[in-house]
Amino acid sequence: MSLVGYHGYKSPADLESMKDGLRPTEGGEGNHDPNWQGFYLAATAQDAAGYAGNGDGTGAGGVVRVTLPDGVTVETVKKEDVNVTGDTEHDGEQLRKLKEKLGIDPTEHLMDALGSRNTVLQVTVPGNGGTRSVEEIIVPWQIAEHATVQQVIGFADTLRGSAAAADYVATGTRPSDRDAPFWDLADIAGTDHLSPPAAPPAPQPADGEASGSTADAGHPYSHDEL
Repeated sequence: MSLVGYHGYKSPADLESMKDGLRPTEGGEGNHDPNWQGFYLAATAQDAAGYAGNGDGTGAGGVVRVTLPDGVTVETVKKEDVNVTGDTEHDGEQLRKLKEKLGIDPTEHLMDALGSRNTVLQVTVPGNGGTRSVEEIIVPWQIAEHATVQQVIGFADTLRGSAAAADYVATGTRPSDRDAPFWDLADIAGTDHLSPPAAPPAPQPADGEASGSTADAGHPYSHDEL
């Protein structure tokens, strides 16, 4: 089963570049630290829209749905265990512990090592009632280069489009066609998210046939193959 996430883009040129294939750009796309260089995905289109503004508030790009190749595995970490603070000693110790936990040689770059394992890094944050929710998935470039990209939202490159993107992030309400002329989320009624789609319902037993037990599907993310 393929893993899906979302990425906000800032301009039509960015969109065309991604449609041609996801590739790192000069300077370390995704992060300046070689350990964290990769392609970053948000859990939902709504979250990804927060990165669609063009930077000066005069317009916005949109959101793409990114489908990773089959067979990708997932390692899950808590954001508070990997949050980069700018304190060299603190951040270095966090990274050392993470590599040790994942069985990665301390001299290897984190994302390069995960990419060689066909593994992405899922970052979670505290949610309601003691639960945790997915904030982002960091995809090593070795994997991202084989992903497929599909536009799902295109905001107007105007002041109204910029405001519409911000409002969508805050409320989840679909903007007007004028402010977001391209919208392809109707198939999932605005609920599309990082988790793989639910399995189809089990067939009903025939008359007189006992119903079997249903196994717990468990959490959609694990170290097993998706």
